[in-house]
Amino acid sequence: MRSTISAAALALTLVLAGCGGDEETSSDDTEVAAPDRVDAVVWLAPDAPQATIDEVRAALDGLGATHQYLDKGASLAAFQRAFADDPAVLGAVDPSALPTSFQVSTDDVDAVEAAVADIAGVAQVARPPGLDEIAARRAELDAAEARLAEPRAIVVWLQPGADAAVRADLEAMLLDAGATEVDFVDEDGSLDALRESGADEGDGPVEPGQLPTFLEADAVPAATIEELRTAPGVLEVVDSVIDAEAIAAERARLDQLEAELG
Repeated sequence: MRSTISAAALALTLVLAGCGGDEETSSDDTEVAAPDRVDAVVWLAPDAPQATIDEVRAALDGLGATHQYLDKGASLAAFQRAFADDPAVLGAVDPSALPTSFQVSTDDVDAVEAAVADIAGVAQVARPPGLDEIAARRAELDAAEARLAEPRAIVVWLQPGADAAVRADLEAMLLDAGATEVDFVDEDGSLDALRESGADEGDGPVEPGQLPTFLEADAVPAATIEELRTAPGVLEVVDSVIDAEAIAAERARLDQLEAELG
């Protein structure tokens, strides 16, 4: 169970963090000025080849639209800048899943869509998040903040070498606090979870003893979650909601985007 960031929040973040800078380096190492505003975003498929990038760029040039290409490196850099003070959110997103895109300044979004929508490798042409999307994300953050005071699901990663006695103490702490569905996942289960996530691809075989074991639990009181973070034998507690600092940081980014749209 990992903290997650919604697709809407990711789009908001990339649009906000990716525009308004001085320069970015495109895939052909050409430095291009960032558009003053973003009227359309051309999202590319994760496996879009260079030919797709070149074709989209040529189409946008043909329309006379100002544009900036954000490759995976630029998208990751923008995301890391936006969440530099929040490692929990940074860890919730697989860098390989970040989309590449063209951010476009134009007076005719419909013309942009008509010119590039059918190019192989173009996933979507979208207008950047507007006031409705910002309001929806604020509602998500309000719900997340309310959940910070409520019992919720967590994963407790155990330190390597944590023995059965340590695990029993942690399980007892959870059960005494009223947690439900407390389950221990051994190294085999941890490996299965890793394989399901695809995070082990390209890293070679995992040797015995390399993976930590963990406890899963539901309905854990907020006070117990904080107590567990410093409990003996605990490597990390992964919460099912983003923390208060992350919520405040994202609200500040939404305020900035709303001001720019206004």
